[in-house]
Amino acid sequence: MIVGVAGLSGSGHQDALAVAAGALRPERGRVMLPDGTQLRPGLRNAIRQGIALVPGDRQRIGLMLDKSLWENVAQVRAVALRRSGSFLRASQLRARARVHVERLGIRTSSVDQEVRYLSGGNQQKVVFARWLEAEPSVLLLDDPTRGIDVGARAEIYALMRNLAEQGMTLAERTRAAVWASPMSGRCSFPEDHAQFAGFLPPVRSLLAAKLAAYDVVLVLGAPIFTYHVQSVGPIVPAGVQLYQIIDDPEAAAWSPVGTSLLATLRLGLSHLLELVPPASRPVPVPLKRLAVPEKLDPIPPAFVMHSIAQLMPADAVIVEEAPSHRNDLHDYLPIRQRDGFYTGASGGLGYSLPAAVGIALAEPARRIICVLGDGSSMYSIQALWNAVQHHLPITFVILNNQEYAALKSFGRVFNTPNFPGADLPGIDIPAIARGYGCPAVCIERSSDLAAALSEAFASAGPVVVDVIVDRAPIILY
Repeated sequence: MIVGVAGLSGSGHQDALAVAAGALRPERGRVMLPDGTQLRPGLRNAIRQGIALVPGDRQRIGLMLDKSLWENVAQVRAVALRRSGSFLRASQLRARARVHVERLGIRTSSVDQEVRYLSGGNQQKVVFARWLEAEPSVLLLDDPTRGIDVGARAEIYALMRNLAEQGMTLAERTRAAVWASPMSGRCSFPEDHAQFAGFLPPVRSLLAAKLAAYDVVLVLGAPIFTYHVQSVGPIVPAGVQLYQIIDDPEAAAWSPVGTSLLATLRLGLSHLLELVPPASRPVPVPLKRLAVPEKLDPIPPAFVMHSIAQLMPADAVIVEEAPSHRNDLHDYLPIRQRDGFYTGASGGLGYSLPAAVGIALAEPARRIICVLGDGSSMYSIQALWNAVQHHLPITFVILNNQEYAALKSFGRVFNTPNFPGADLPGIDIPAIARGYGCPAVCIERSSDLAAALSEAFASAGPVVVDVIVDRAPIILY
């Protein structure tokens, strides 16, 4: 979608764009993003939140005129890559620049040419290329055709239309159902989207049953498939065509079925969108949401997840390691933003508590909510000390059922009940937290939960909320 903002010089429309891009602080109010989070001040933060501004004055602030085309493109890429901790070699950056030259129709002798020697229209396309490297979800344009000839203007307008069309996701264009890959460690699609179908179980037979309703399955950026429990049977039902786009050559080579394409998702999907026409079939039936869990004692884990979802700040990050209660998290704590969720993708324990500390160090302006089981917390409880020493804004919510309930669930699946070592009585988690200097509270009644969570979410430093939950037997898969 393209939205125009017009005004005479000095009317404030340029300042409005600068505020929306994080370059200026608003005198009042705040800037909210489409996913419901608040824009953090500063251009670097805006880039990492998916916002990019193409400035109107390309020669003064839009380009480095004495640098090559590829160096101009690489500058913004370096800021964007800080989000993932990745780095690219000069040869890779040149290759990326050549992709933009072809995609945008930039007329140049090579990507090593200094941009000062390009025409005005081609310089403006380089400005677009710079900011497209940030892979923004919102692209702000300040007078994008200033100082270029009529022919170049037509090309820029066509480019803007193409970018707007690509803003429609592949799922929306094809009207396809979207499933989260099994054991996914990140949020790859907003879980409140109308086409979100749910979470594929990490069990071969159950996963194949979920895919039986489809004739074509496209796996994006995920292996085929990650399983947590051994089972037999087909990986996909007979007759289902499976395709994969992934940038990991080992995952592509390992794929036991289907056809794999080795490519970055941005490049692969941009080309796929050019080939796929909008579908006319009905949109999939929306995922049926469960009723609000009851406020009971002992506290149901589902009620804890629902309470977190209702009370957490809009831009908070969820870091999870509560395998016994992951189904409740999926049902009652939907993740809506791409950098809003982290967990270990292997099913192992001990990752998330120290990971929450690392994420808080990288994102000090955001509330980090680390949701743990009591057993999971014991693997790396000493990371509480690091959170205290750095005064990090982390709320550790521990769902305490005094057992490894997930292991007991597996025991029932494999017909080995009552094996030893799965009970965890007598652990005083608040006392352990206080021993590391971390404030802590124990909640045993559902009526006390909302106040405890609200206070913890408002705290400037780390807080442990130990919630004693119902020990009713669970079924994971």
